[in-house]
Amino acid sequence: MNGPRALLLVDHGSRHSESNALLERIAERLAERVPGAIVRVAHLEIAMPDIAAGIDACVAAGRQVMELFKAGLLPRKIVTKKAIENAITGVMASGGSTNGVLHL
Repeated sequence: MNGPRALLLVDHGSRHSESNALLERIAERLAERVPGAIVRVAHLEIAMPDIAAGIDACVAAGRQVMELFKAGLLPRKIVTKKAIENAITGVMASGGSTNGVLHL
């Protein structure tokens, strides 16, 4: 069996948190579009996480995926009809918008 695949996105890094947050948003969008991918970010300098920490985060996430797989905990056992109904109830109870249901 092949293990999970990880992608580490690296940028220069900035003193401005909003600039660093852009890479995070790109990583989130990429992770949404590549099922099963582990996507993390790192910065060459100035900001954290640095590349070593980014690699460590990828390895830790991959290890966790493999441990869950070995334990037999697969997505179909987590995302059940009851879990979806519970999530919808949570969105409704919190006054969430219709976008909340779309994200489920």
